[in-house]
Amino acid sequence: MRTERRVEAAMRWTPRGLRFGASVASMVLALAVGACADESGGDSAGAVPPLGGGAVAVVTPGATDFAAFKALVDSGAIPDPKVLDDLGFFAEHSFNLPPPTCGEELCMHAALGVRGNLLTGTPCTILQIGLNSSLDPSKLARPNLHLVAVVDVSSSMSGKPIADLREGLLRLLGHMQSQASQDLLSIVAYSDQASVVVEAAGVAEANAIQAAIQGLDADGATNLYAGLAVGSELIQHKTPKGFAGRVVLLSDGLPTAGLVDGAKTRALARKWAHAGVGLTTVGVGAQFDHELLTQLAEIGQGNAYFLSDSEAVREVFVEESNTALFPVAAAITIRFDAADGWVARGAYGARDASLDDGGATLRIPALSLAKRLTAVAPITGSRRGGGGAIQIELMPLASNLDAPQLTQIGSLSMEWRPVAGPSLKTQSLTLTAPQLSSATAAAGLFDNPAAEKGFVMLNLFVGLRLACALVRDGDVGAARGTLEQLHDAVAAWLKAHDDADIADDLTWVGKLRAVLKGLPSALQTPIVPPPEPWFVD
Repeated sequence: MRTERRVEAAMRWTPRGLRFGASVASMVLALAVGACADESGGDSAGAVPPLGGGAVAVVTPGATDFAAFKALVDSGAIPDPKVLDDLGFFAEHSFNLPPPTCGEELCMHAALGVRGNLLTGTPCTILQIGLNSSLDPSKLARPNLHLVAVVDVSSSMSGKPIADLREGLLRLLGHMQSQASQDLLSIVAYSDQASVVVEAAGVAEANAIQAAIQGLDADGATNLYAGLAVGSELIQHKTPKGFAGRVVLLSDGLPTAGLVDGAKTRALARKWAHAGVGLTTVGVGAQFDHELLTQLAEIGQGNAYFLSDSEAVREVFVEESNTALFPVAAAITIRFDAADGWVARGAYGARDASLDDGGATLRIPALSLAKRLTAVAPITGSRRGGGGAIQIELMPLASNLDAPQLTQIGSLSMEWRPVAGPSLKTQSLTLTAPQLSSATAAAGLFDNPAAEKGFVMLNLFVGLRLACALVRDGDVGAARGTLEQLHDAVAAWLKAHDDADIADDLTWVGKLRAVLKGLPSALQTPIVPPPEPWFVD
């Protein structure tokens, strides 16, 4: 899969991606991972109709989008492969799942997809796991909220960024007033040090809150550790009984003052998470520490937003106050046990996943209700909150799919703890594919349209990451060939499927392809077909 390394001197990899010229970004490097995806054109049998209220997807803590990847591509950079996080990419996709009829607040669904992938046509098999809830957020009593906005006011926020931040906080205040809310707002501003600007104030103190927001100005270095410490203390000691509490930490740069060690910052977040402090992180612009902010949100069982435009910055506080308050379950463990003849060889969509000879184990610290209710709901503004999916890549040990025992796929079990009680809940599913054969796999075999969409989504994720990794290895031509094949195959799929998520994904394939096409001729290599996206056993 690896090509000959031919990185020219003019290509400069920053910690976040590849740029040409003087631009600089920040991110951590990783190689692309393998997967497979479908290129079927027709509708699958047994279509599940769109579901309305009472059948809501659930989301995991961590990245809620792949906006950091988009921002780099828009700026003309080739992102580091790891910028495209599977949780964040999946979270911008919504799936229509079967009704949650398991009898509990959380239900697990399984669907199988088998066909040649979009890049090389090699057959692959994906088990897609969907989770949804019978809880209807419109009928749930929203708890009062104490939101602590911990905001970066260092010198890098000067000008428009600080103006957008002020506007975002003012919109949150206006939202609180329009809802006649009992919510409380605290504001912690951090630069060289951290200070409390507003302490647990409500709408009765709107004039004072507004004056404090308008007085925010940008100067100094970035002491993110101090901001997180002060904000967490406020949640712990100033949140009234019966209120939900959440820290929203916004950063537009790397920590440059105080304790700048990411390990110490993560340890601080764990300390407060054990004390029940929820944490959401917001990265603004192109210079923030993507990996650290994602890890902090996962530790604090919150969301990680990556914002590249002014309107998103202005809306993020209102969005978080509206969608972060409906937890469903905690301490979720999903176990896949493979039947004879199958092995699990990859997992996507769950941060804590481990593979063994018998199958795969996935652990999720918490789940909350998703924002978008159906896959056909119009996308207004951000695609965040779709719900995503979990996918396990399977491999048959037989040379083809005609062996009778392969129709037995395995079993799934889920154990979880309801938020309202300590007792554990369980659910089990037996997985079979009675129509599985080499012929059905060649034509494309999908349990339902959600499985088919999941195949295409995973193929897009892997194709984009693979292209970025090939550029890192100096093979721009192979990267262009990968994106051209991916673009044509997804465009063909969309002719038979009306899906706003996949259509939007396709625009980013086109944009990245245009960036590669515009690279200097000295950096171009011959355009060749894509390599296998995963190792063939």
